[in-house]
Amino acid sequence: MKRKIRNVVIYVATFVICCLGCVACLSGSTSVFAETVAGAEIGYLNYSDGSHYEGDVVEGKIRNGTGSFTWSTGESYEGNWVNDVRSGTGEMSWPGLGVYKGEFQNGKRQGHGVFTWVYEAEPAAGQPVSFDGEWNKDKIGSSGTMVFSKLGIYEGEFSNGVRSGVGKFTWENGDQYYGCWVKDQISGDGILTLMDGTAFEGQFANNLLQKGTVTYAVEGGIVVREVQNGKPQSGVTIIYDDGTKVAGSLKGSEFNGNVTISYASGDTYVGTMSNGLKSGKGTYKWAGGAHYVGSWENDKMSGTGKYYYGKDESKNYLSGTFKDGVPSGNLIYMADNKLQYNTVWQDGTCTSITYKK
Repeated sequence: MKRKIRNVVIYVATFVICCLGCVACLSGSTSVFAETVAGAEIGYLNYSDGSHYEGDVVEGKIRNGTGSFTWSTGESYEGNWVNDVRSGTGEMSWPGLGVYKGEFQNGKRQGHGVFTWVYEAEPAAGQPVSFDGEWNKDKIGSSGTMVFSKLGIYEGEFSNGVRSGVGKFTWENGDQYYGCWVKDQISGDGILTLMDGTAFEGQFANNLLQKGTVTYAVEGGIVVREVQNGKPQSGVTIIYDDGTKVAGSLKGSEFNGNVTISYASGDTYVGTMSNGLKSGKGTYKWAGGAHYVGSWENDKMSGTGKYYYGKDESKNYLSGTFKDGVPSGNLIYMADNKLQYNTVWQDGTCTSITYKK
């Protein structure tokens, strides 16, 4: 009888010791409950700080394979683990801050991944932003695509997590910039093209064109205007639809002062204009070689000048007065043989010619 009682006491004592062992496990820094399912060990790990893991484990406590981990602060990760460290592909979430989906290595974002978060700086402060590209040691890598909500898309190079290098930004309205960036600003050589066709090309600084040209459409052609020190200059070039090109200074909407005109026909004019009309002094050359050097008024040869019938200015020319685009009054004609003649003209017609002794 005493032996039986002794055996019962031993059995009860053993049971109590086992229960106390379980309680000890629950109160420690890590509690491990593992079970084998189809050859895979599934673990449920609770940590003293309130964190929790559910997924594949080895040796009952090492996270290895696929599993989800939730920190006591609210962050969570679901994906691949290697030797208790996030490695492979997975998804990391920071409540109220952002979500990353992609590759991990040694517990850090490494390789290709997509991160979506709330941007803190301009031009998208307070708006959702996503980066799709390369990551290096938990930081944005050297290239990728960044989408700014309600603003546009950037594709190109990065440095220290911001746009730096060469890249293209396309706004939601269709405007587009391609060129250099420095610390999230448009800086360096590039071209900004607006939806209406206006193009800003040259050297930028702090998102503004400092030196270059602005090209925009006008009725019948396009205008190319120079920019210096961030300000449009009076010097412009207008290229008309027929190929005619006019370069000079605009006052209001008309050319005034010195201009150079190259006509589609091959003719050229170099001289002065007033309110868009040839006026003052200028040289007009026809494509065939004939040219006029002298005074102009209201877009026509008017005043004193010389009309050369060919390229050679030593002979075969008329010298005198012109009016409304034709010779008028008394003019001297130098013939091919370099003999000079007095001529009289009326309405562009020679009415008299005599040898000048």
